[in-house]
Amino acid sequence: MVILSKKRFGFKGPSPGVFFTTLGGMAIETAPDWIKDTWLYDLAVADGDIVELKDNSGDAQVEAAVASAKAARSRKVVAK
Repeated sequence: MVILSKKRFGFKGPSPGVFFTTLGGMAIETAPDWIKDTWLYDLAVADGDIVELKDNSGDAQVEAAVASAKAARSRKVVAK
């Protein structure tokens, strides 16, 4: 699975001693599929901090950046 990560996240694997840490900083990287089964992944995707890409092509990278920006805008709260 290819993802774009804005922040660094540490995922505990399905078995003891298995970990995966994202690179953060808008890095595109290959992540293990088992991270989808974690609660942290769900939260990070909902916040737009992790975006799953279709592949590692330039078009997929642009789509991920746009999706991440939209998620960030939808989270903003306007104080009155």
